[in-house]
Amino acid sequence: MDLASFDTGSANPTVNRNLVHPAIVSWPPVGEQPAIANYLDREMANIDRMVAKVESNQGQCNFFSDALLKFDTDSVWRRRTSSW
Repeated sequence: MDLASFDTGSANPTVNRNLVHPAIVSWPPVGEQPAIANYLDREMANIDRMVAKVESNQGQCNFFSDALLKFDTDSVWRRRTSSW
């Protein structure tokens, strides 16, 4: 449903309930709705798992980049101070 056609605002888009009220909306048959809900639940669970994996990978990347930076600065410091 394209709500833009119901826009009555000027600078800020708004929708007037009196204009939307008579609009006809189609719903899937009641018998299909549980299957649709189950499908959406499964897909959202998959998305949640992927987001968790990405966040975990980001944490691991941060850990390793911090370790590399620390290793590099420590080794540079040791080389500089060992010649004193």
